[in-house]
Amino acid sequence: MPRTLCYILLFFGLGTSLLCAEVLHGVCSRVSDGDTLILTQPNRKELTIRLYGIDAPENSQDYGKAAKARLSELVSGQHIRVVTRSTDRYGRIIARVYRDELDINLTLVQEGCAWHYVRYAPQALELAEAETLACVGKAGLWQNPAPIPPWEYRHGARPALPNPDNHPYWISEHNILHNAQCKYFGVTQRGRYVAEPGADTTNCRLCNGTAAEPTGTFPTWWNLLLLVLFFFLLPIVLIRLLIIRARGEG
Repeated sequence: MPRTLCYILLFFGLGTSLLCAEVLHGVCSRVSDGDTLILTQPNRKELTIRLYGIDAPENSQDYGKAAKARLSELVSGQHIRVVTRSTDRYGRIIARVYRDELDINLTLVQEGCAWHYVRYAPQALELAEAETLACVGKAGLWQNPAPIPPWEYRHGARPALPNPDNHPYWISEHNILHNAQCKYFGVTQRGRYVAEPGADTTNCRLCNGTAAEPTGTFPTWWNLLLLVLFFFLLPIVLIRLLIIRARGEG
């Protein structure tokens, strides 16, 4: 595609996005968590606003209550401006929120109250830079040397439980086996460390369970593939060579 055409498409795409954006005004009547608030418009209609491009710790997470409290300090009872982006599957309005000229989304990331939500805002470079600076400066949640992102927390990740006996395996409450190289090793609140896995366990697909290969070796499925290629392709190659040789002699 010619570069000029790409620029034209980008221009119209940005223009369409700006035209579709709606600016709402009202008072923040309530804060649900570190990245969600309730906007009460002048007609008293209430709208749930999810802050665009950020993800704050859940209320039940470490620093979750602090993040909620900070958002409350910034916007509760305040007149705010909401620049809409889209609507999520829960019906919440995804938006940038401003109090006067203060960018609330950016401020929360700068102060270590939220992550840059890369999955849904990959082009928000100012949020990415703010997160990097907050991490380097150990602001807010970054005082924890290994904070758990809320999107992982929502899928069951928890701070790793102590493993004083250095057991090599972890069996979750669902009887799923994880070895010490798996990112889910010991991170659920319900499970047990074991020295040897039980016979009825199902290996974790992420770490391959007990079959996890030492670093620098081919995994089992690679070995199987090589064997299949060897025994099926080698005869075909040999037959092909014999045919070529027979034609040459003829």
